[in-house]
Amino acid sequence: MLGNNNPLKRTFKFLCLTAEPGSVCAGLPKKPRPAPLTPPPPTTTTQSPTSSKSGFLCLPAELRNQIYSHALVQQTPIILPYAYESRSSSSSFKSRSISNSNSEEPPLLSTSRAIRAEATSIYYGCNSFEAPSHASAYKFLKRLSFAKIQGLRMFRPVTLVLPQSAHTRWVESVRRSVNTLVKEVGKGALAVEAVCVPVRRVGTGDLGWVGLREAGFVVKRDEGSAGYWRIEDGEGIMEEGL
Repeated sequence: MLGNNNPLKRTFKFLCLTAEPGSVCAGLPKKPRPAPLTPPPPTTTTQSPTSSKSGFLCLPAELRNQIYSHALVQQTPIILPYAYESRSSSSSFKSRSISNSNSEEPPLLSTSRAIRAEATSIYYGCNSFEAPSHASAYKFLKRLSFAKIQGLRMFRPVTLVLPQSAHTRWVESVRRSVNTLVKEVGKGALAVEAVCVPVRRVGTGDLGWVGLREAGFVVKRDEGSAGYWRIEDGEGIMEEGL
């Protein structure tokens, strides 16, 4: 039996005290240090082509038309500005805030091509446009495209109302003004039925707006020019009961 003075025991004790822990003393290879944990890569979400589409255009067509009508159609006529005014400065447009100075159309029509294609016909076809002067009506039609003029359903290019004693002069004024508009800026698209003129109703004297034929004007279409027409010479006949 070896005592405390055994040289082998002292040598083994020295090795255990001086060697790196976990190698010689344990008689096992050194354990590898665990690799540091790396955070997972950030997840990115990509929108599919269908999710990027406008949600408004996914609504049913009937609902979209109701929204267009609520936003664009006025119960009272849209008063066009005088020829020297911008449309955005007109009090009628300031009150409703449906026009801007750039396009002179409601901002909604500039939202997108798809919305413009759907809403333009509602704006021009469901509103009444009233010009305070011949120059105003002329400027309005001149800037419109063929399709927009064709879509007009209620256009009031004449607001002049004269007493019965000046009836002949009133008829001539209407004839000259309307014929000029049709010929020069109507683009062959302005419908006879869309043009309305003011008359005093017999008996009551109330002001009313009626079509050209209802006011007694004789309208003749130009055979050689599709879409063009004119008011014939002669007085309009204010029928009893208008």
